[in-house]
Amino acid sequence: MEGQHVQDFLLLQMADSAFPTGAFAYSSGLEAMVEFGLVQNEEELSEYIFDFTRQAIAFELPFLSSFYNMADKPDELKPALQTYDASFVTAGMYEGSLNLGKNWMRILQEVIMEEKSYLPVQQFLKKTALPGHFLFVAVLSMKAMGFGKEKIKTFFISSIIRDQVSAAIRLGVIGPMQGHSIQFLVYSQLSGNGSSITEEDYRRARRTGFITDVAQMLQKNVYSKLFKN
Repeated sequence: MEGQHVQDFLLLQMADSAFPTGAFAYSSGLEAMVEFGLVQNEEELSEYIFDFTRQAIAFELPFLSSFYNMADKPDELKPALQTYDASFVTAGMYEGSLNLGKNWMRILQEVIMEEKSYLPVQQFLKKTALPGHFLFVAVLSMKAMGFGKEKIKTFFISSIIRDQVSAAIRLGVIGPMQGHSIQFLVYSQLSGNGSSITEEDYRRARRTGFITDVAQMLQKNVYSKLFKN
């Protein structure tokens, strides 16, 4: 089988909700939005996920691009990661990012088993004594495995939408069929609204959905329904 086909299959595997990073366990504030009546039906959920994704595009993708572009420039990479580390507004999201990053690195070592995908990242984090946030370790490792920047962006955005829809299904807000309809609708909306990001500089990252930040702050006060099973 050709190398490109193997890479495509690997991308699908990493984007699968069964890939054991633990991302499925984080609703990123959606649970609080539901609990406090801010998301009550399919239409409101669709609007929320679209806005949530737009915020990720405006804030996370400039960092993603910078990490990718600076992968071989450690002196520039260090302040970029320091800025990203300081950008978290809630302890829960911060801890979640570190947990996902830790799980991702473990998967690379035990499942992918390609030293080039994780060893340089480990060495950089050890040398700089900086935390291994998920976005950072995922971007650098995927670039080392040969994935282009646009594919990594697609992987990241699709994973965000997938996790939000999955959380909504487990919370009982919608059923699986509704969830996949919303997922397809959000993809279509992003494509039709010119949401592709050309911004490459992390210093131009911006937050656009402050209600999401508020929901993430309130999340810790809500008993998690995601683990009742």
